Amino acid sequence: MIADPMQGIEQFESELWRMADNLRANSNLASNEYFMPIPGLIFLRQATNRYHQALVAIEADKAAGKMPDRPLVEADFTRRRALMLPKGAHYEELMALEKGADLGAAVTAAATCLGK
Repeated sequence: MIADPMQGIEQFESELWRMADNLRANSNLASNEYFMPIPGLIFLRQATNRYHQALVAIEADKAAGKMPDRPLVEADFTRRRALMLPKGAHYEELMALEKGADLGAAVTAAATCLGK
């Protein structure tokens, strides 16, 4: 079973504020240079939460015999108001990037693969 994706949301919010404060204080970037990845991360966090909720519902439907046991398709998620996210677009995958990785490029790549 998948852990509750909403667990630790307060910690996530606190971490976002800490990162924003750190960017403002310690980077040589102007706010118009570092703000772009932040909305993307928030979107991908929400999309990942919805994905996990849909996945739990899909597994429950399969267990109840309401849905055949077959590979999942985009419509399975759309029906549950979620996106079928590739693994590289999951929030936890982005947060697991090595220190020094280009988070902005990773967020852009993740968002780009959603449109395909």
